[in-house]
Amino acid sequence: MTLAGGYRELDHPADIALEVWGDDLLDLLRSATCALLSVWLKPDGLEGISRSSPRVEGRESIEVVDEFDLLIQWLNRVLLAPQLKLRLPHHVLDLDVRGGVEGDFLQAEISYEALTLAKGSSEALWAREIKSVTYGGGLNRDPSGRYRALLILDI
Repeated sequence: MTLAGGYRELDHPADIALEVWGDDLLDLLRSATCALLSVWLKPDGLEGISRSSPRVEGRESIEVVDEFDLLIQWLNRVLLAPQLKLRLPHHVLDLDVRGGVEGDFLQAEISYEALTLAKGSSEALWAREIKSVTYGGGLNRDPSGRYRALLILDI
């Protein structure tokens, strides 16, 4: 898979800071998911389970106040999915966002591909425990329309 966006890990005194970017909101969600998995899983974790685990598609409906909230809410759902659903979302397939007019909430529908995890097997995948993803420095758009965000992973 080739991403137009990307990410890099930044120095942070207590937690993990990630800067993520993408050409559009969908690309940003993909880059952020990839970034989260790269610091959360052991180096061969995703590759190892992708060989032996069936792939499933899923959908998440999320009501958020803005695009940055969508990014944070999605990543926290990725963190919880192995415990709640025995799935590991690893690739965002599509995004549909509606609303957001005059203070309304945004309604987002995210389609994703996930790997099914065997019960009790997921603990061996994690390189470190990540408790949550929090707001780092907001979501920005450059003059060309590309998205950039700073995220803090609470460890």
